Amino acid sequence: MNWHTFRIALASSVAAFAVFGCATTGEMDQPELQSPTPNDGVVIGSVWIRGGKDLLGRTRWELAVDRAERKSFGGSDYSIQAHRDGAEEVFAITMPAGRYRIPELRQPGFSTFRRSTDFHFEVRPGKTTYIGRLLIEFPQETISVFTPIKMTIEDARDGNVAEAQAKYRRQFQDVSTQLMVVGAAGVALPGKSTADARLEKDTLFLIMGMDRAEDPGCNQRRVANREIVSADSGGAIENWTLDRCGTLVRYGITYRPNPKGGTNLFTTPGVAVGKAQSK
Repeated sequence: MNWHTFRIALASSVAAFAVFGCATTGEMDQPELQSPTPNDGVVIGSVWIRGGKDLLGRTRWELAVDRAERKSFGGSDYSIQAHRDGAEEVFAITMPAGRYRIPELRQPGFSTFRRSTDFHFEVRPGKTTYIGRLLIEFPQETISVFTPIKMTIEDARDGNVAEAQAKYRRQFQDVSTQLMVVGAAGVALPGKSTADARLEKDTLFLIMGMDRAEDPGCNQRRVANREIVSADSGGAIENWTLDRCGTLVRYGITYRPNPKGGTNLFTTPGVAVGKAQSK
């Protein structure tokens, strides 16, 4: 398979970000976005890695990106390279349509550090999709294979899309939002929920959209907590709380089985319930 190489040059000289295929050798030194074919889509997102210390002064990290159906354990279809404690790195990439997953965070070179992740996103043909900011935070200590990592998917759509448009000198029209979702391996949204992966994705899509409509001036959102109020054979009632630019906003979520299959999803308007703790 002929995978293409993408290198995204940043305005900041501190960090660099690249998405590339494991079987190619060419590079793009300037920001460039390939024109999609009818079977391609464009994804916009960002990666931000913060914290931690390295005894050897290394800052480079790598996220593996595979097609969701991939079963082999060889090299990844794509990889994402980013630098710890660099700037937030915004990207726009043309990719073949399909479902993708980010199964692993690793430190390249002479290192054994690997951590399972299992984030999923979808590329839709002929569409431009915002998949979110992936925030990766290490504690302020020397990093080892036992170091805990906090990974958060945030909605920074407005700022990320604006920066991508400036970087690639292109206006992105009709950008839909489908944030990356978490699969079953090791990383989860905070709190507890009865939702499976698909219902979780639908719930995120709904409340993030509602929250942007309530406060379009905020461009940083994340799930702060989830709690199950009640659950039985007739469905479940939950509270999902977003951190909207430092304000905690709670949405009431109701899941009810649909007699024809699947689950009906209902939500109440968001209610501000306090301030988020500063990081």
